[in-house]
Amino acid sequence: MEEVRIQSEWNVYQNVYDKSYEATIPAGTRQVAIRAEGADWLSLHEVSVDGGGGEATVKLLPLWNQEPSRFRYDGSVLLGGDMRDKNWLKRTMIEPWQAVQKQGVGVMVGEFGAYQYTPHAVVLRWMADMLANWKEAGWGYALWNFRGSFGILDSGRTDVAYEGFHGHQLDRKMLQLLQG
Repeated sequence: MEEVRIQSEWNVYQNVYDKSYEATIPAGTRQVAIRAEGADWLSLHEVSVDGGGGEATVKLLPLWNQEPSRFRYDGSVLLGGDMRDKNWLKRTMIEPWQAVQKQGVGVMVGEFGAYQYTPHAVVLRWMADMLANWKEAGWGYALWNFRGSFGILDSGRTDVAYEGFHGHQLDRKMLQLLQG
């Protein structure tokens, strides 16, 4: 077991494992199901299939108390699931506000950022998608915060190659991303 967490909203403990399981699926198999036996739930974060022509992978963001995503494999690509990518961000976080904007209301992203414990590579990819969507929508934004656990200075992230800058630790990659 890698970590034990309390999910206070449901008053339960969650055991987090970082394990990889492999299985050979016989040719002609039409359906594969994964079931948690002896437990009340299981969440997966990644599903990969190698059909001999290279591996196809889907990253998952499982949510509590929701039906699992269903996928199908077409021989080279896993199809289905809830892909949370730039287009998903646009549909869920941009388009609803564009509808409000069409009613004559001004829109600006008041604050955004990612906490220092989110992996840096993930933060940069997410920020790139969000910034591109906001630019396309013609919206401004405010970063929360400039210096500190969400910022480009002195964030305290352990996975950043910092650069010294006027007595501070600068996250140059994040700064360059924000500068566009």
